[in-house]
Amino acid sequence: MSEYTYEDKLAFVKKLYCPARQVAAETGCSWELILAQAVQETGWGKHVLPGTNNIFNIKADAGWRGESKIFRVWEMSTGGKKVWVDDLFRVYASALDSLRDRQRFLAANPRYARAGLFDADVKGDLVSEAKVLQKAGYATDPNYASELEEVYNGRSMQRAITAAREEGCAGCLPVLNVRVLDAGRQPIANAKLKVTQGTKTAELSTDSAGHAQIQAAQSGGPVSVWIWSEHDHQWATVDGAVTPTPAPTAMTLIAPTITVALSTELHKQSGASPGPPDSAASSEPAVVLGKSQYEKYLIKKGDSLSRIAKAHATSYVTLAELNGIVSPYYVYPGQIIKVPLSTAKKGETPASEVAVHTAHDTKQGNALHVIQYRSEADHPQTDLMLGRHAPWMEIAEREFKAGVRRRGAKHPDQHILEYFTATSAGRQKADTIAYCAAFINWCMTQSGYNGSHSAMANSFAKWGRPTRGNKPAYGAVALVHFPEGGYHVTFVNGRPSNVINGRLVATLGGNQGHAHEVSHSKLPASWVVHYRFPVGYVELDEDYELDEVQVDSAAMTAGSTR
Repeated sequence: MSEYTYEDKLAFVKKLYCPARQVAAETGCSWELILAQAVQETGWGKHVLPGTNNIFNIKADAGWRGESKIFRVWEMSTGGKKVWVDDLFRVYASALDSLRDRQRFLAANPRYARAGLFDADVKGDLVSEAKVLQKAGYATDPNYASELEEVYNGRSMQRAITAAREEGCAGCLPVLNVRVLDAGRQPIANAKLKVTQGTKTAELSTDSAGHAQIQAAQSGGPVSVWIWSEHDHQWATVDGAVTPTPAPTAMTLIAPTITVALSTELHKQSGASPGPPDSAASSEPAVVLGKSQYEKYLIKKGDSLSRIAKAHATSYVTLAELNGIVSPYYVYPGQIIKVPLSTAKKGETPASEVAVHTAHDTKQGNALHVIQYRSEADHPQTDLMLGRHAPWMEIAEREFKAGVRRRGAKHPDQHILEYFTATSAGRQKADTIAYCAAFINWCMTQSGYNGSHSAMANSFAKWGRPTRGNKPAYGAVALVHFPEGGYHVTFVNGRPSNVINGRLVATLGGNQGHAHEVSHSKLPASWVVHYRFPVGYVELDEDYELDEVQVDSAAMTAGSTR
């Protein structure tokens, strides 16, 4: 057997670093504790049972349904002596599976919950979690907690973590899925993006469908994004930053309208050929057309098809089709377009009475005009739709991170008591009753929308408006009717990992999960009787293309949500 070297020890920690960070992102637990325990219990990986990926050497008890192997190991007998025994141990496909199973083991054992392992002031903190594990009897060593802290803070551990961070964790840490659209809500291919997180900066481009994916660091803080403006030769800022979450985050950016070069030639009558550039063009009136079913509109600087359509009670798609304009919907000052006569804005000066003016460029022979969204300081400004994209989901996610769950009559969770203030029931004195509907109402009111104001789940059956075809969409309120009877209400958060057949829906809601908590859970789509959005909210097409997200392993039943 070859010698187990110091470099082998460091390699063991480096191998576990990214899986530990991913499990921490999924559960909110301390990744530092995972590494410290793995090192402490395996001698820096030396005593991991070969061929098992069983980092914590967990035995295959009667409830284990996966692969297992028999190993001959030392064990303490009832007489206090060490003896050799043959025992079954669990076998995992990867170290990540092993770390996830450890979390399931802790969550399924009520003694750890009773000891406070999942309390908001404990969860995610190395020292606090270690003390709770020792208190709950995870190990018999009276110095177990302090030894774990010492291992983590040791020089070898920190050296291994530094090396792991330098290599990065591409593919397993949070990502931001970005979609860039123009003012006509059409994808922009090859849009240049600049991304910063902390002291790190990277540049990337969108693909042919306007998509780009940003790999974010787990603990690097908010991510800021810029879009390159070709006309101004500078980066256009996105208002606000995005904090990465364990689940993929979708961002839609409405970019500055595209820069176009405009000929100084006048627009002539339909069918007429445009003449050559003329220095007198700017003083000639637009051609007067005869009576028709359309009014003519002269585009001014600052206009966009969307803005013109809104002013004339029509849609930008209608205007584009009416005038033969195709994606990406170029328009420019001085251009005359048709608007439906029946909906033309009253009091608007018709184009036939307005002179066409363009700024002639003597060097180029062209007039350069830019139609953009601009800030008050006249800088290109992008429109980030993330903040308006089901904004209640960001609030719900924040409650999840706070570790909200029922704690009992003696020490009720104040978050849950507050949820009921958004219902006719008013603030409660205990957190022992079902609060799924109160949670939905509270998140809605916090984001500026009206809820049902009722603490009953089925009050959402006729609330708001249905989704398209009553299909699941990101942020939609899902009213669940269990096969055994009873209702539950929750938010649609995506689809569970590795599920593409639409049979399961990933949810984010209150009074679900392992301990009547705010959790990421899943349930059969066949149980959902209504998907609804609040009145006044306009969803995006991509909301119906559910992203893959992580969920807990708790069974969703009528009993678990009561």
